[in-house]
Amino acid sequence: MCRDIEVYDIINDRIINENLLPGCMLKGIMDYPQWMKTRYSKDTNFSSRRLMHQMFDSSDHEHIKFETGAMSLSDCYWIKKQGESLQFADITPYIEFNTLSNLFVSGKTDKLWIDSQTLLKKNTFREIEPFNLCKALGLENIAEAFLTDEGLILNNFTSPDVFYESMEQFGVEGENVDPRDLAVEYFREDAVALFVIDYLVENNDRLLDDYGFLRSSATGEYVSMAPYHNFDWIWSGEAIAIPVIAWQEYRGYIHDLCRRALSAAGSFEYGTIIERRAGELLHG
Repeated sequence: MCRDIEVYDIINDRIINENLLPGCMLKGIMDYPQWMKTRYSKDTNFSSRRLMHQMFDSSDHEHIKFETGAMSLSDCYWIKKQGESLQFADITPYIEFNTLSNLFVSGKTDKLWIDSQTLLKKNTFREIEPFNLCKALGLENIAEAFLTDEGLILNNFTSPDVFYESMEQFGVEGENVDPRDLAVEYFREDAVALFVIDYLVENNDRLLDDYGFLRSSATGEYVSMAPYHNFDWIWSGEAIAIPVIAWQEYRGYIHDLCRRALSAAGSFEYGTIIERRAGELLHG
């Protein structure tokens, strides 16, 4: 289901609504079980694992997804038994929050939803710097983020009307296709700016589940690039090259961002790294 619209018949492996199907399934890149695994919390999300054992005495997602409907606070997909009278509004954590939504929080970081609008990345503190750098550069396509004693807080940028689909879930066709090239093609300056920020803060772990689309839950339309929300591996000592297509089409924009970064670097703890990396891009 996507909200209250039937999308896919699991038992009979049958597409019901192509417009709302995850992109990777529509393209034939993933089948249903493979797509479902992209929603699972990884073993390193200790909060999720602990909750699974407390509630179900198990860490078997295959069993738990049917008990919980595999509901998430990142999208509007869920599993409904045929003939069941439940509606999306009856059980979605967007409307009535419950901790079971933490069983389907993808990614490696230990994180949990405090409520339907607030995600805590536990014991994550230095990751605030890329968010602050985005603001200093005048970039607006960023998730709202701030620090607490427990870690980094991110405000939910999805809703029952608009949900998140990562590049992994969207599906990248062809082994030789660079997904970052696709991102530049789809998102233009928004994607270029993200890769520039990654370079400036030495984030070398921009995986396919770390960026993507916002989609309409009513029509499946791809609305925009999702706000920047994940900078897990910064100050790594390694900067990943900006995609060639970005240089070819947005060189002036890249240089403008770097000049702004040079002006703002002095207010950052790792400002000397930002200055050095910005200089590399300006003279590259």
